[in-house]
Amino acid sequence: MLVLIFGYIPVLSGLLMTFQEFNIMGGHFGSAWVDFAQFEHAFFDFSYHLVLWNSFIIGAMKLVITFPLSILLAILIDQFRNVLFKRTVQTLIYLPHFLS
Repeated sequence: MLVLIFGYIPVLSGLLMTFQEFNIMGGHFGSAWVDFAQFEHAFFDFSYHLVLWNSFIIGAMKLVITFPLSILLAILIDQFRNVLFKRTVQTLIYLPHFLS
């Protein structure tokens, strides 16, 4: 039930909003239906292609930089002799992921 409420309903709501000139005061039923006008505006605008290309470049650079660094960090942590220190470093590295 929670997956339905917090997973599927927001996705379907967002999908519905892409085909409307959404007005927050009117909600889904008070907003005008515009079919594919939003997509036509986005795909034929020059800035869309520029933003898409920049996003691709940023993602590729992030992958190229972070993947080898994470492998190197894992190898370095594995080389620690003191098990308590190794576990503490692993916990401190993973902690921001779980807190966010």
